[in-house]
Amino acid sequence: MDVEASHPYVPEWLDLAGYVAPEHGALELCAIMGTAVVLVLALACTVLRRRVRGTELAAALWFVLCGTMHCTFELYFVLHYRGLAARRDVVASMWKEYAKSDSRYMQGGTGNFAPVLAQEASTVFVVGPLCWLTVYAM
Repeated sequence: MDVEASHPYVPEWLDLAGYVAPEHGALELCAIMGTAVVLVLALACTVLRRRVRGTELAAALWFVLCGTMHCTFELYFVLHYRGLAARRDVVASMWKEYAKSDSRYMQGGTGNFAPVLAQEASTVFVVGPLCWLTVYAM
């Protein structure tokens, strides 16, 4: 039996149908994201260390991290933006935390949401793959 919770977003009158408060705290979300980042960078470093060295390795790791974030975390948003306010999983909790700085991410296709979706979709389908292409070219 779900009870619709009031939300922490501005403006307060923003209608977030089916909003469910995040089940994960900010510190827990940071620990989860930090662990994922360390795992991605460790794997990339293991694979790239033979081909790339020094500052070029640092740049390659940066592009791996950016490409991974764009093609996974932001892809989640592009696929689930409509029901994000009602979702309960960890990644939805991360987006709910992020939306505290920009409530348009919680609007799910209403209001002035179109630029947000366009920007996220362009990073998923253009910028992310270009990051991976850059790493491949190194």
